[in-house]
Amino acid sequence: MNKGRIRRIIATMLVLVLSVLTGYTVGNIYISTIPPETIVNGSEDKLRDDTTELIEKYKSGDYSITDFSAVENYQIAEYVYKNQENYYKFQTGTVKAKAAGINQTQEMQAQKFKNGNNFMVEKICKGLVSIAKRFYYDKDKEKVTVYYGDTDKIKSKDGFYTTEYPSKSKMDHDEYKEEFATSFENTMPYIVSSITCENDYKITRSHKNEDGTYTFTLEFEEEYAQLAGFYYAYEVKNSSGLEKPPTFKYLAMDVTINSDWEFVRVVYREEYTMLYTGLIANVTDLFYEDFFYDYREIPTTE
Repeated sequence: MNKGRIRRIIATMLVLVLSVLTGYTVGNIYISTIPPETIVNGSEDKLRDDTTELIEKYKSGDYSITDFSAVENYQIAEYVYKNQENYYKFQTGTVKAKAAGINQTQEMQAQKFKNGNNFMVEKICKGLVSIAKRFYYDKDKEKVTVYYGDTDKIKSKDGFYTTEYPSKSKMDHDEYKEEFATSFENTMPYIVSSITCENDYKITRSHKNEDGTYTFTLEFEEEYAQLAGFYYAYEVKNSSGLEKPPTFKYLAMDVTINSDWEFVRVVYREEYTMLYTGLIANVTDLFYEDFFYDYREIPTTE
């Protein structure tokens, strides 16, 4: 195999990796790799629990973190997170891919803002495959604006990537949901429910840390990983030339919340494979995401 073809394989592989990890999509939801018994007809609702009773218990104020299971604590924290007036979260990490004996590591950065009914998501990576995009969502107008960054002008200052955004496009929120298979407000990557977390032995109980926060781990393997990572299973063969989307083998979250059920930090660990012209690519990644709830001005692009 010549070096040029190997480089194309790695580049193509990383395009898919980045699409999977960051929510970039260029096609419709693709679920053909999910085993028949777990296919959910492309519906997020079929993977989620009815948490009405759980949220009422949380709202009563009569319970603490240790009164709930790890899955329940995550679901409460997700509810609290979505209903914050303001939030900011910052993510960094690495993607490691191996195919045809070639190893490639890619650095990633993402930040997400919410101020009332206005949201912004920015994702930047620099390396063999460089990507820079910003998504702005105005909930009142139900409009999403996408800005495309100049990847040649990505710069790093104090460990933070920046670039310029010379072009944009617009879509209705319904169009966004059709393309991304979920609402813009669902910015947590995995679906955590009794369906995706059936293997109780893969879930640790919430334990209290010295600083008063609580940490628990959720692990998903094989078909459960594919279900928990439902948002990530997008068809990208039109742009990447891959035969199939990635197959998740393992997903895990080390989740830290405070006593008010606010996310403090989440560490993501993932393993998956993909197929390209008969070659198997193995991918692992590690991401760190920190959460803040003070008001922060959403950066403007124009």
